[in-house]
Amino acid sequence: MPKGVYIRTEKGRKNMSLAHLNQIPWNKDKFHSEETKEKMRLSSKKRKQRDGYIHSPETRKKISVGILKRKEKLGYIHSPETRKKLRISTINRILRNSNTLSIGKNEKQILDEQEIKDNCKIQRQYKIKDLGYIADGYDKEANIIYEVYEDYHNKQKEKDLKRQKEIQNHSHCDFKIIWDKKL
Repeated sequence: MPKGVYIRTEKGRKNMSLAHLNQIPWNKDKFHSEETKEKMRLSSKKRKQRDGYIHSPETRKKISVGILKRKEKLGYIHSPETRKKLRISTINRILRNSNTLSIGKNEKQILDEQEIKDNCKIQRQYKIKDLGYIADGYDKEANIIYEVYEDYHNKQKEKDLKRQKEIQNHSHCDFKIIWDKKL
């Protein structure tokens, strides 16, 4: 057997476990000072810069485009049908495990105000089962889907527009976007 390589038996592992039972680790209740944490942070940053781990925004963009091209070429990008199946599966899993869906920080308040303004009743977290989407709200009488857009929607305009068109084509409804200005 090579030096430094040990194959532990089940009995040996059990004995070690019993030997360490009720022992207190040497570093329990010991924490790094803020000064030490800052030194470690700077050292890590310098090492990453030196080894080329930190890229400029232009380089990051090039890497991102290259990865996407490679994924398309190798078939890693899911087809629209597969994406739809994945969305439906995810929604079912969330509902099965927790029975609740997360809502935006100010979404309830914004939709409450919209109900008063439009004099309607908005059904919250409306599930569009055939597409695997969940709309923030839906007014059945006026056939309007309500979406509350938080700040991150500025970064995914194309994706949101594609989703909106898909929902409108399927449900034949109007789409009302409300921007969360409270953030």
